[in-house]
Amino acid sequence: MYISRTNIIEHIPEFEADIVLVCCAGYPNYGDELLLKSWLDNIFLRDSKIKVLVACPVPGNCSVLLGDYDGRVRYQDAVWKIVWGAPHCPIDAFNYGIKLFEACDKNNGLRFMFGHYKKAKLMHFIGGGFIRKGCDNHFSLLGLAIAIKKRFHLNLSMSGQGFCPIDEVFLPIFKTALENFEHVSCRDLPSLKVVEKLSCVDPDTVVDDTFLISDSPLFSGKENQKERVVICIQNDIKDSFISALLLRQIHLLLAEDPERELVVAEFCLNYDLTCVSEISQLFKSPTIISFEKLWNGRVLNKSDICVGTRYHFHLIASRSGCRGIFGSPDAYYGIKHDSLLPIGSNWQNVDLYHDRVPPLCFPRIQEESLVRKKRAEFGLLMSLTS
Repeated sequence: MYISRTNIIEHIPEFEADIVLVCCAGYPNYGDELLLKSWLDNIFLRDSKIKVLVACPVPGNCSVLLGDYDGRVRYQDAVWKIVWGAPHCPIDAFNYGIKLFEACDKNNGLRFMFGHYKKAKLMHFIGGGFIRKGCDNHFSLLGLAIAIKKRFHLNLSMSGQGFCPIDEVFLPIFKTALENFEHVSCRDLPSLKVVEKLSCVDPDTVVDDTFLISDSPLFSGKENQKERVVICIQNDIKDSFISALLLRQIHLLLAEDPERELVVAEFCLNYDLTCVSEISQLFKSPTIISFEKLWNGRVLNKSDICVGTRYHFHLIASRSGCRGIFGSPDAYYGIKHDSLLPIGSNWQNVDLYHDRVPPLCFPRIQEESLVRKKRAEFGLLMSLTS
């Protein structure tokens, strides 16, 4: 398929998607890839013959990590090529997305890629926080989606979104964009409040898209294991106050029990290993759970005590039954981490405990209820493909 210079969709019999999934997977960052895997697995459990095009920034990595599901999945970065050229102002980026798609039949590098959208019934933005303050050029995705909807007459939807923080000055254009979507749901209450006045918003499913899977892929199931301190501190806060507080907690946990093993979990490839040298100098050399081992799963024990900053580390480790202490580097992470407390993660905010180990409580997440809600939403979204 490609869009010709005369704006006619020409036929190249190769791949015609039924669903387009837009996501931020492929860097990789574990959480983004797990979100995508959650969606793909559920789609093919429902319909093994459906074809899915994944619009992601690094299609090669996604292809290696997730495979092609027996030829039913393709990975493509066409929309992200437009995003990367967009202005870093939400309004300008939004308009840029519309104009660039309308002109894409003049771009030999893009025009044939959008031909895969010709027969798609649904373009869905899977869960994540990639349309918000700090990712202003990503607002081009909204303009692009609207232009694609106009061209191909497909449905638009979003689930498990984290839109906050967002500048209020851009809310009118944001509202205009989301009114073109048949369905929108959020993963946190601040994001829901931003868009709750729109009729397309689902207020009943405020939960992360990884609840499409019924249990934690990282839980080993092993009982009576020795306590370990499992650490995931991202590189961009290495010298921050939050990092210092978390290192202080590691010191206190080791003071309680020097026999506790230190483990560093590499949720984001390479970036989560920058803390290893400092931990080795301050305490002792940690064992490393590489990204590859995390991706293969079953590496966390219920006895583990987790200390870190990453949101999906908090989410998946608490779903594994692990106790934990989290730190929020900024407002965006604060919103994400705080969204897990009402559902029962029982992790403690390091900001509240500077000089002592907080009470470490086991999670009480209502798995069945949250999975049921998310899968009900999934069923609703799949109905948009018929």
